[in-house]
Amino acid sequence: MKLAECISKDGKLLLVLLAIPILVQLGLCYFFGGIYIENIPFGIANLDNSSLSRTIVQSFENHPGLDVNYYAASEIELQDAIKAKKIIGGIIIPNNFSQDLSQKKMPKVILLIDGTNLLLANNAQGYSSAILGTFNAQFQLNIFEGKNMLPQAAKQAIAAFSFKDRTLYDPQLSYMCYLTYVATLLIIQFFYLIIYLLPALIEEKKILANDKISLKVLILRGKSLLVRTGTMWITICISSFTGLCLCGRIYSLPVRGNILAYFILMIIFLLALTVMGLVLISFLNKQNYTYFVEFYSIIYTLFLLTSGAVWPEYVMPAGFSQVVKCIWPYIHVANAWKYLSLKGIGWDILWPYIRNGLLFSIAWLVIAIFLHAFKIYRKQKNTVAN
Repeated sequence: MKLAECISKDGKLLLVLLAIPILVQLGLCYFFGGIYIENIPFGIANLDNSSLSRTIVQSFENHPGLDVNYYAASEIELQDAIKAKKIIGGIIIPNNFSQDLSQKKMPKVILLIDGTNLLLANNAQGYSSAILGTFNAQFQLNIFEGKNMLPQAAKQAIAAFSFKDRTLYDPQLSYMCYLTYVATLLIIQFFYLIIYLLPALIEEKKILANDKISLKVLILRGKSLLVRTGTMWITICISSFTGLCLCGRIYSLPVRGNILAYFILMIIFLLALTVMGLVLISFLNKQNYTYFVEFYSIIYTLFLLTSGAVWPEYVMPAGFSQVVKCIWPYIHVANAWKYLSLKGIGWDILWPYIRNGLLFSIAWLVIAIFLHAFKIYRKQKNTVAN
């Protein structure tokens, strides 16, 4: 099959596979492109109502990350507001807080956070801890100065041990970087395998079932399928990398890797998916394909959850990740694709992922050949018997 014939036959699917990776990446970056989570609904129960407690309340009100829109008269009222989803979190300043603090009785404020939303809970807790930590340091400084210690000496005493943190590659710990890379591969897997490859293989299977199966027929049909599949591979490689570049330009998504490495990883992923398509087609036909699509839709998110990109491999049950690596190729590429984009990792780190992806493809290709050879043998045997 010539390239022009391939484009004519698969023109609509080519356009879909050209557009989908770009649109998915741009869409994810648009939705999750916010650098910081701000204006989190927050409540305060100021039971002390002293000058100090009002100063603390004012600091919470002025913080851009928190939207203090609920003032409770009691601890129970604040808890009920959190349970009713009116606010994400709140702080309780107890009675006699200022007095106990001046008497060095170590009073404690209570921070309540709704943990049902991990993203909002972590940010609300982080913002609140930063505010309270600042007040704690200031109070210690006042104590030292009250003991006739010079202000500079008091600051040095408080900062006798200090540290600075630096988060590499993704300082904002954003969902944009967390999801965009791995979700792109998941969408490509769906459209390439479910929308294009398996229906194409079912069509070829139907044609071969009506023809006399000979080596010449297999070669002709194989060449046609190779040209069509190769065109799809090129389209997906170009569109996925173009999407990354556009996201890097528009939303500052990190794209640090080698261009050749991007294409090699994507080709290995598509090769492995193609091999799995050959395995699956030995069991699928036009009648049961709808049921397979429904089953795939049910387990769709499991590919992401078991890839090691969301939940690290080392905290999975012993041997679980090895089982996943033997069953499906997504885990072999998801982290490598993410690390390549975020860190710009070199070939020495990429090679194990490449090797495992190739070994996976070879192993399942042997299984696919065996399955189809067995089916052909059984069909020929039944034909001779009849």
